[in-house]
Amino acid sequence: MNKDLTQLKNILKKYDIHFISEKEFKKWYRKLSDSEYENILKLDIDRNEIEFDTTLLINKNLLSCKDYPTRVFAMSKIKCPKEYNYLLNVLVSKDFLNSKNYYLDMVLLSKAKHLKYCLWLLIEKNYQNNKHHIEDMSMVSKAENDINAQVLSEVAMNQDSLQGKYHRKDMEIISTCSKEYLQPTYLYPAYSANNLAVNKISLSDPFHLENMQILSSQKIGREYLFLLMTDESIINSKNYRRKISRLQKAKSMTKARAIYYYIANPQRTCSFDYFDKMMDLEVKIDYRTFDRSKCIKGELNSRYNFYLKLLNEIDDNYVTYISYLLSNKNLFESGYLDDDIKFILKITNKKIFIDLFYVMQNENSLNSNYHKNDITIISRIENDITRKMLVKIATNKDNLNSIYHQYDMLFIASLNLDDLDENILNELEYYVLDKRGLTSSEHINSLEKIYRKINEKNSEDEIIKKIMKI
Repeated sequence: MNKDLTQLKNILKKYDIHFISEKEFKKWYRKLSDSEYENILKLDIDRNEIEFDTTLLINKNLLSCKDYPTRVFAMSKIKCPKEYNYLLNVLVSKDFLNSKNYYLDMVLLSKAKHLKYCLWLLIEKNYQNNKHHIEDMSMVSKAENDINAQVLSEVAMNQDSLQGKYHRKDMEIISTCSKEYLQPTYLYPAYSANNLAVNKISLSDPFHLENMQILSSQKIGREYLFLLMTDESIINSKNYRRKISRLQKAKSMTKARAIYYYIANPQRTCSFDYFDKMMDLEVKIDYRTFDRSKCIKGELNSRYNFYLKLLNEIDDNYVTYISYLLSNKNLFESGYLDDDIKFILKITNKKIFIDLFYVMQNENSLNSNYHKNDITIISRIENDITRKMLVKIATNKDNLNSIYHQYDMLFIASLNLDDLDENILNELEYYVLDKRGLTSSEHINSLEKIYRKINEKNSEDEIIKKIMKI
């Protein structure tokens, strides 16, 4: 066929299709088949109707289509922001042009509120022939907002979801879910319904759809619910649904965290900064205090369900500490757990609470016969320095094994250690904490001498105060 070069150039110029050089144009022109040439001559779309890069119009795959003009017309109906023009290359890919859903997809693309995510689907090669293609594309194209469109497209491309039995229902749940309950799929840490929809473990759970509904509307604790819903040991455990229900009813994020740790007892800190939030900022505690390797799963306790309920009623300032105590292996095996929990819940002074918490999970104290008596004494002491000394004695193995333990606890409890000379404090610690002082035959006499020194100092201080008032 004789090709009118001038006519061809005029059409190319009309649609702003340019070549780098005349040499490049001729190279392209020589490879142009008769049918492709005829297709270009049929171009009759208003230039202003085309918002994409017009070089797509002379793409080989597109030019070889018998219905070229109709396809170009369909493409002209797609209004794509310039920053996403690069995605439109998929419209001239062989896979898409040969798709049985081509024209249905083009209609959906022309009406899509969030075109970018519809194009994502088309770029995914395996997506073209899956049985959910049209329904999924329709959902993505009609999505109410950007986040819904994004996550719908991500779930629609996920092979685990596509091969599972919940795909259609999951997509419907996500499409009606408020965007505040969604997050970009595969974002870490995951906690949303759309992330559950692509989780292999959850997709094998007979309660998957029920869990999807929960995460699509749960305001508090969904981060921790997600962890339970994707943990095989929890899914296969006794009372699985009761555990989900208890966590679902959490009244605050702090309570949700405490309930989750009591249920799951993860041996590593989970992805939501549990220990950082667990710390009472007013009282500095050694990080090792929360060593989870010393914890057990709460359900080993015969009163497990009772404590699950109880955790939801405890003040946020204390609930995480109680959760840790309930899981502490040393406390559980000591036989003191129920009594200690009942006792510490009556404490309203936060500093006293923290000191008791430390003693209640201390192995030395729990292995002694003095544990209950010691925490009773400690709970009555408001002076911080005196109480800290008592905590040291109550957890000191040498003192607990000495014949002087009860005497030392009562002796220190009778003192106000505020403003004491450092030498006196060191002397006290020597006799109540150091093995040499504890085994001294002069132990009691030495403490009584220190007591007289303290009284003498107190008397001197009182005299000075009286003089200063004159």
